[in-house]
Amino acid sequence: FSAMSKIGHGGEKINSFIPLTLAKQVPKDNITIMAYQLGTNSIYVPVDQNGGIAGDIKFITPQGTAYMKGICTAEGFIDLSPPEPVFDACLLFSPFGVFLPYPEMEAGLSNFAKLYLFDGVGEPFLEKVYDNTEIKIFKVIDVSGDTDTIPQIEIDDEIIEVVDETNETDNVTSEYLAEE
Repeated sequence: FSAMSKIGHGGEKINSFIPLTLAKQVPKDNITIMAYQLGTNSIYVPVDQNGGIAGDIKFITPQGTAYMKGICTAEGFIDLSPPEPVFDACLLFSPFGVFLPYPEMEAGLSNFAKLYLFDGVGEPFLEKVYDNTEIKIFKVIDVSGDTDTIPQIEIDDEIIEVVDETNETDNVTSEYLAEE
């Protein structure tokens, strides 16, 4: 994703998904504190017995504590409305792990996140046709019934040439050319 981000932003900025390592789980009253390590920093997520967020998510650094602004989900951003100081970021929980989209939380709401980390949930124009957890292939579908909404690709009638390893060219057979 970082390489795609750099290309997409013309090299100006690079967004990434930082994977968080679960260091420990600490039970406290009716909640469990999930402690994630990020170098010398820690992120503490209070979780209730049903798996929901049960309070403010703390981002603890050697310089002090801030509160995570929200959570990035398949349905969008959930603002946790934390107290000050606020760390303007979100956590992304997926079947592949917990991630910190950085430096901008918009990465957690990107099409990449929706397709790869959330399996295209909430995207009515996509149908997943292949998934081996490393590679996912989606088919664009027309949900309106209007065939004009799906872009049509037209192929020129001119001969398409293929360059082989010997730098010689061969004409592609007529069966692959558009009908006249």
